[in-house]
Amino acid sequence: MYPNPLSEHSVEDFRQYYKLFGILVGKAVYEGVLLKSTFAKFFLNHFTNNSNQVDDLMALDPQLYENLIMVKYYNDSQVEDLGLTMSITESEFGVAKQVMLVPFGD
Repeated sequence: MYPNPLSEHSVEDFRQYYKLFGILVGKAVYEGVLLKSTFAKFFLNHFTNNSNQVDDLMALDPQLYENLIMVKYYNDSQVEDLGLTMSITESEFGVAKQVMLVPFGD
């Protein structure tokens, strides 16, 4: 479980929901109440000042994780065949937008 990054576009006063959720979780921790929810490791790492590893990406985006692992172990002489660019395509509510990770990354 982790916050939806698109919630700011879909829900008015989304910060109030996050605040309420934080209060409820904090109260449960304070009172020693066991919550039956599992938080994603990358989300918990943010609060414990731990750095995330590539394996933590699997909880957020399994397809991206698998693709990164494939590229990591791909034969060096054939990397050009993949046609990789330094850009990503984000989809927000069905609208695709290309974002350059470096200048002229496409």
